[in-house]
Amino acid sequence: MKHSLPLLGVVLVAGMAAIVGGVVVDQSVQQLPDTTVDVQGTGTVGGRDDGSTTGSQTQGGEPHDDGVIAAIARLFGVSGGDVGGHGAAGGGETDPNYRLMKLFGTNISGLEFSGLFQPNTEQTYEYFARHGLNTVRIPFDWNELQPDLYGDFDVTSKQYLDENINWAKKHGQKIILDAHNYGRRYIYRDGGFHDDFVGGTQHTFQLPYGDQDATAGTLTFRDFGRGVAGTAANPVAPQTGYRTSFDMKIDAMSGDAWNEFYMDVYYQDEDNRYSFVVNPVLHSWQLRKVVHGAETVLASGGKNWATGQYYRVDIDVNQAAAGKINVSIDGAALFTANSVDSTPALARGKISMYPSGVTATIRHLMLNVGGDTTAGGPVERRLTENGLPLSAWQDFWKKLSDAYKHDSAVIAYDHNESHDMPVPTVPENHSPAAAAQHNRPLATASAIGQSMVDAIRANGDDKFVVIEMDSWANTHRFEQQYGSNPEPWIVDTLKYPKVVYSGHFYFDSDHSGLYPTGSGPGTLASVTSELEPFFAWCQSRKQICYIGEFGVPNAPQWQPVLTHFLTLAQQYDIWWTQWAGGDIYSSPTTMQPTNSFMTDTLQMTTVRNFLHAQ
Repeated sequence: MKHSLPLLGVVLVAGMAAIVGGVVVDQSVQQLPDTTVDVQGTGTVGGRDDGSTTGSQTQGGEPHDDGVIAAIARLFGVSGGDVGGHGAAGGGETDPNYRLMKLFGTNISGLEFSGLFQPNTEQTYEYFARHGLNTVRIPFDWNELQPDLYGDFDVTSKQYLDENINWAKKHGQKIILDAHNYGRRYIYRDGGFHDDFVGGTQHTFQLPYGDQDATAGTLTFRDFGRGVAGTAANPVAPQTGYRTSFDMKIDAMSGDAWNEFYMDVYYQDEDNRYSFVVNPVLHSWQLRKVVHGAETVLASGGKNWATGQYYRVDIDVNQAAAGKINVSIDGAALFTANSVDSTPALARGKISMYPSGVTATIRHLMLNVGGDTTAGGPVERRLTENGLPLSAWQDFWKKLSDAYKHDSAVIAYDHNESHDMPVPTVPENHSPAAAAQHNRPLATASAIGQSMVDAIRANGDDKFVVIEMDSWANTHRFEQQYGSNPEPWIVDTLKYPKVVYSGHFYFDSDHSGLYPTGSGPGTLASVTSELEPFFAWCQSRKQICYIGEFGVPNAPQWQPVLTHFLTLAQQYDIWWTQWAGGDIYSSPTTMQPTNSFMTDTLQMTTVRNFLHAQ
């Protein structure tokens, strides 16, 4: 959203479902079968969550989906001979049964907010499953999951993502993982920087659990939510030290056994760092060194830390004096100047904040590297621009595939809403063939989509890959960007391609999904005219297609257009996930219930009634 399968057949729960017109209707969640099939080079079939395998079904070294297809055929009363394969080259027809999967659900928002994750609860997943939505699209932020290009996944961010995945699995839902990054991300430059946290969303800290007040210019670290800033290369040569300073206050204590706020410098990981630690319960402080997991207290003392009061913290390592650490509060040194030695084992690293049993807030942050306070910090780059090459993009998808390719509940990978890319998409460059014919550079969105598919398939992963249209994935711009009847533009090496072409659709006049006060729905005919070019292309080209986001406000006048959309999607065998649920997320289109999950939105009632009426 701009603001930030074979579900081939459906496994019936509790034996209470009925199949009408090919749609499974059930009061309980409609669970979907395992769709994992063999990929050339993996030798696995029906990958299990523990990463083990059940055997191999490769013939002549070529991957094939015959076992799954046969099962699908039986579900739909089709003989195995009726579902022969189609070549993948040039994005040829996919297996028709993939298109017959009844995949419908919602997005669960929360993990996509760069710098500020918003946690969810299991009850949200249970609610949507109970109301018959068999799929969730889980948006997350590439910046948070992989803070450094080519680096490992952040442990805390990965834990949050896994927690949401496990809740969906517990309640029988299939999962689409959505890197919600709009064809871009922040990269973190070496050198000094400063941030007053005023204005737009902060990106200085990779912070999976915190809150920014952009008006007051503060950043709050919630209990046990580590935030990390800067790069592991600081201080960059020829500098050998740096100094960080900021205002800090303790907001509250949780009452656990720790009650400490860690302010780390030269942070490499949990086992290698300097920590300045304050304890507002014991009214004490310590300067600690951790090298290879071994902790040493370098200095300590007492101080009356008043809750709610700001203190100016200044931590200098090797900059004021080579080989020395100095710490001051409100300009007064905590120990004799240059009396604490640094260690060559900690030669560089990031800065980090970590509250343990407390909530803490900072403001007016500065990192000074040899007098420089501006060369470093975050900067946004679009994919293929300097500093953000496609090789980094493919590295990310390989690592995500490594984490989930054997998890049968995760059925697809998605990347959200590329827009304003270096090379925009038009019919003359939407595909390599079109670009060559018209002597145009290939559209960036098509290039990143193909590289995503290539990285996932090269990793032996046969999950569905969602390819969203360019320009905010606006479905109504399909012909404007791709032409009236384009050849499928993504190549999949699977025998039965599992590329899913996707758009988003909002019903306000500018299709933004913001629904300003006073806006009203258009006619049903206008909705049809904007959706049918894409829907009809999907049907005529026998492609798997999906509306990954759509939504209307919680108001009676918008419900007829929502019903009309659902009817069209069913008519053309389009998968869909509504935008959005989420415990903290709010927007005009949210379907999150209120009143402690007791009161449904009108949209939820409309969706549920539609599904039950089929």
